[in-house]
Formats: sequence, structure tokens, C-alpha cells
Amino acid sequence: MKLKKKYIKNNHQFWNRKYEAPNTEGFIFRLKPWVIDKYIDYKKRKVEILNYGCGEGASSYHFLKSYSYIPHGVDISVPSIKACKLKFKKYKNNFKVISPEPSENDNFFNKKFDLIIAVENLYYLDDEDCEKRLISLKKMLKTNSTYLQTLYKFYQNRKRCGKKI
Repeated sequence: MKLKKKYIKNNHQFWNRKYEAPNTEGFIFRLKPWVIDKYIDYKKRKVEILNYGCGEGASSYHFLKSYSYIPHGVDISVPSIKACKLKFKKYKNNFKVISPEPSENDNFFNKKFDLIIAVENLYYLDDEDCEKRLISLKKMLKTNSTYLQTLYKFYQNRKRCGKKI
């Protein structure tokens, strides 16, 4: 894969390795009662969730086991997606490796989602690429659905990653 930007190449080299991340971030446990249930009525249908930058799928696993949400995940790490495919045998086709270079036209599964989460990962993109990723993720949302991203406070001052698109 020929990557155009040096920082993207560095990110890809760093994350495209085996690493163990079995635990869900603490705030993920609070998402459903504090955010999702408050704004969207998901009780009438199966919820399909996209976890952008899913790693080994800890958050996706939480949503599947706790709420029966149908998991989908994407990551730039081949070993991480392999781990997801082993963990989610029934949903192994719902996890895929994506290019580290964002495009506004990305549509990872050719479908729209009820919920998209991006947990602590958009700050690895420069402002131009972050904007492309946010636009592509927005296109993947169903009408009246939810998008949630988290950023470390240090990175919230970035031009686009913390701004509404």
C-alpha cells in the first residue's frame, strides 16, 4: 500500500501490529443510559453500530453482549481485525481493515448505521484528513441516528476534530 502522507505512514506502521486491548473504556459503559437512551428510541429494532477504529473490538463486544447491538468495526490494523474476526465468529464479516488514508467517499459496508462511535482515534489525523473522515462517517449514519466521538482534552482544540460537520 503506497501512502501519500508521512504521518499516515507512521500511524499505519505503529498501529498495524499485534497489541492487546481487551478492556472497554469506562465511559462506554455509561453511553447507553446517559446518551443513547436519552436521545434515541432503539427498542423497536435491531441496532447496527459501527465502531470506527475498533482495535480488537472491546467496545463492540460490550454493545453486543450488553444490548444485542449488531457490531461492525473498521481499523487500519490487520492483527486487530483478525482478533475481531475470531472474537465475533457470527459477525466476522462485519469487521474489516480499511485504508489509513481517509476519503469523503468511504462507505465501509455500503450501508447506514444507527450508531457510529469513534473512541480516542480521530486526533491521529491531521485537520484535512479528519474533516474527510467526519464527512464520510456522517454519510454512513441513518436519519435520526447517533454519532459519538471522544478525544483527549489536549486534542479538542484541533480545528476540525472537535467541530460539528
